[in-house]
Amino acid sequence: MYDWVLTVDTLIALKATGADEAAADEVVDTLKAHVRDHNSFDAWGEPGRRVSGATAKLLYAAVISGEDPTAFGAYDLRRETLDLVAGPEKGLEEGRVKDKVDGGDSSDTFGQSLAVLGLARSGDVPQRGEAFVCRIEGKPTAATEACVNTPPASAHWSYWHAPDGGNWAYSQSGASGSKPAQGSFEGWSFSLNKTSTTNPAPRVAPVRP
Repeated sequence: MYDWVLTVDTLIALKATGADEAAADEVVDTLKAHVRDHNSFDAWGEPGRRVSGATAKLLYAAVISGEDPTAFGAYDLRRETLDLVAGPEKGLEEGRVKDKVDGGDSSDTFGQSLAVLGLARSGDVPQRGEAFVCRIEGKPTAATEACVNTPPASAHWSYWHAPDGGNWAYSQSGASGSKPAQGSFEGWSFSLNKTSTTNPAPRVAPVRP
């Protein structure tokens, strides 16, 4: 029975040293036929489960081996890794590569690092997609900020909420994870070199006419 963790580790070592390319090619061919034996619970009768660390390591191994990670055997390792990236509904864990299993998550720093390396070398690393706001009413201008990557924390639109006739409160969650009460207000204020305690509140009072 194969130890798939050590098998992938061996491939990474072989590619790093260039010691035996023929052996490395043989390991690659073996891994292509056994992706699910390493990154899933299929062999235990639990289809659909995915292990993030194993998936990320396979992606990285495919990239450093000069293989197409979107067609590694019968598998798209880049897509599978992206599918494991936590969305805004996960709160502080947003952007983390997490297991798709029942009862826990074994993801760790090594898995996160391999995921970033694999994604960066096979295309790009997600920049939060729809989870951030870059431009409102043409500000900042396209000449100042292309809005391709996630805006820096030092210059961004801060998000606020308030009841009708009340006071603005800085939101501890992004707009995508917020559920404003009916009749309340949402506001945005551009913050430059500010913190969550010094961000300026929106200048418009949250009062219905």
